[in-house]
Amino acid sequence: MTEAEKFESLKKRVDSIKVKRLAAEAEVKRLTDELEKSKKEIKDTYGVEITDFAQAIETMKKERDAKLAELEKLVAEAEEKIR
Repeated sequence: MTEAEKFESLKKRVDSIKVKRLAAEAEVKRLTDELEKSKKEIKDTYGVEITDFAQAIETMKKERDAKLAELEKLVAEAEEKIR
């Protein structure tokens, strides 16, 4: 392989890396925009701003479990009243 061929090969590899970097940057921007859109939808729908989705999910699970326990209690009370 001549010096010119080596240089051309390296140039192609650098160009390939640049294209991959640009694609990765575009994907990061797309995902960031999608996250911001989801945050806005949540704020518009529920009136809260979520910054930590993991914590929000845990909070929602706790609230769901508490409501489920309350519902089970109410159903048990209703069954007792029917008897």
